[in-house]
Amino acid sequence: MSLWVILDVAFATGLLSGFLGAGGGLIRMPALFYLIGVPVPVAVGTDLFKIVFSDGIGNYLYASASASD
Repeated sequence: MSLWVILDVAFATGLLSGFLGAGGGLIRMPALFYLIGVPVPVAVGTDLFKIVFSDGIGNYLYASASASD
């Protein structure tokens, strides 16, 4: 699998989820499975791994903004 294919799918899913206002996981997990060919358990695990970091940053920023008020 070419890195360019993965980057194209990532860009397209990010753009589509931004336009639809839906969470990225709603589009990213099926894209990993159907377009890239990743097995379902790996696609779900990859999506959950990404959520840990994005939610962790969001929680930290929210807590730091609340603490300064």
